[in-house]
Amino acid sequence: MRGFSYLNTEHFWAVLTIAIILWGLFLWKEWQQRWSVRFFTKALISLIAIASLAVIVFKPMVYSVVDKTGIILTEGATKKILKNVYDSVKKQDQRPVVIDYKNKKELHTKLKGISKVLVLGNGIPTYDLYQLDSLPMEFRRGEVPSGIVEMNFKEEVQIGDSLEIKGKYMSPVKGHKLLLVGPAGDKLDSVSFQEAEKEVFNLKAMTKTAGNFAYRLEEMDTLGKIIKSNTLPIKIEKQRGLKILIWNAYPSFETKYLKNYLAEMENELVVRTQVTRGEYKTEILNTENLSFNGISEEGLKPFDLLMMDATTFSALSNSQRAILKKMIAEEGLGLLLQSSAQTPETFKDFSGLTFLPTNDRSVTMDKLELEIQSNYIVPNENIIEIDRIKDRVISGYIRVGKGRIGTTVIKNTFELQLEGKLEYYKKLWSDIVESIAKRESRHVNWETDNSFPLIDEPYYFSVQTSEELPSINHNGDRVPMQRDVFVQNRWRGKTFPRKLGWNTMIMEGDSSTAFNFFVFDTAHWKSLKAPQTIQQNKLRASKNIEVRKKDKIQKPVNIIWFYLLFLGCMAYLWLEPKMK
Repeated sequence: MRGFSYLNTEHFWAVLTIAIILWGLFLWKEWQQRWSVRFFTKALISLIAIASLAVIVFKPMVYSVVDKTGIILTEGATKKILKNVYDSVKKQDQRPVVIDYKNKKELHTKLKGISKVLVLGNGIPTYDLYQLDSLPMEFRRGEVPSGIVEMNFKEEVQIGDSLEIKGKYMSPVKGHKLLLVGPAGDKLDSVSFQEAEKEVFNLKAMTKTAGNFAYRLEEMDTLGKIIKSNTLPIKIEKQRGLKILIWNAYPSFETKYLKNYLAEMENELVVRTQVTRGEYKTEILNTENLSFNGISEEGLKPFDLLMMDATTFSALSNSQRAILKKMIAEEGLGLLLQSSAQTPETFKDFSGLTFLPTNDRSVTMDKLELEIQSNYIVPNENIIEIDRIKDRVISGYIRVGKGRIGTTVIKNTFELQLEGKLEYYKKLWSDIVESIAKRESRHVNWETDNSFPLIDEPYYFSVQTSEELPSINHNGDRVPMQRDVFVQNRWRGKTFPRKLGWNTMIMEGDSSTAFNFFVFDTAHWKSLKAPQTIQQNKLRASKNIEVRKKDKIQKPVNIIWFYLLFLGCMAYLWLEPKMK
């Protein structure tokens, strides 16, 4: 369906008046020939000429109601996929529109006249999907590029901790190597690929210096040439000394070796062990300022973590348990329930953790066999996993107010030290202790869900602060902030990083609140981002949105034809007297 409209209609009456006057002047000039055929012919030709000028001034527009399919090409869309889809759509739609999506290009200006879209490839980035909100979408995934598709590592570690990067590599080439390269360019660890559809890798390195560093994961071919390189930003912080209370009903080798390791890591410890009925032995390590005389608010307030066995917990009165729960919820105290056969029954009501019995007596984790109790932690939406093997949680915790309650089903870990596997022992307990201990008190807390910010793409973050109206500065530019509608002291912001590498955000007036994040080039981590983008596009395509069929498109009529018509008319009027 087509129709016409005019762009410059506001001067309609003025143009019409001038046109009538011009035509009237022409008729007056030729009035002597008013009864001849030539007079009526020239009057008609002059009217057409004047009308052509008027139309040129009005700028006519033609519009039509269209119903087309848009084919959007994204990363991973091949020519073969495009040809197959284009031919299929063309049978139903005479003119499908192909749109080559590029980052930083706005889609909505290209989608006029489109009633539905078909996205090919790895999909449109999540932050741009909103531009398709009014359109039904079909998604045809492309080929996920060869490379790392899954990766797990700690972005923040402490000096002396082991940096560990685990992941999966899609379509590896046999003989190629994956290298972990340090900030100074030194090769820290490597793994050789075999011929397989996917390969699991695990790279490790020790951390020695505090700061913000850019490690790299590089792929080397069989000739020793680096063919891929991706930056891995790591924040290494100084070791945080914790104040830990260990309270046991009897001496054990597990506590003995764990106590020595925690003391070696410069934590302040109070170890209280019952030796006989009513008599306790107390050891104080790395401090002269801590003591413990029983469960009370004042007695527990100095500590970051309380480690307790099932027997000791069973002896607590209801009032003592209430105090302990209050200190966890209100003061952020961490409670680590030591592994034992009695742990599930003893702590189930207090902790909220549930356990599943098993006939397994050991598990294999990172090629090491570890003894476990005869149960696993049941995973649910409240459990935060620390260690997991397939669908079984072997170490985890739940949040209770400001604090955490957690446990592990691994037992006899001291045997790792006896077998000379000290590094694995340290990592195992470092992860458990750091995860459950009281959080470091900060008056400003920064949060973000974006682990891989890209240059010139939106970076969303939030900040919790007691400031009434925080002023956030990102590399010299002020970032607009919006108060969270649910949490009063939380503010949300969005910025567009323009600098590659480490970026800094600070709260103006307080440089100690700096937040550092690393910005990547868009060419980095394509294989890692692809599965996430594919999943988001699948979710968007599953939404039931009605086809849009009445989108009017207006295009200017080519006025060259009216110029030619005017010139033709004027040529006739000029030549006509000469042909008399």
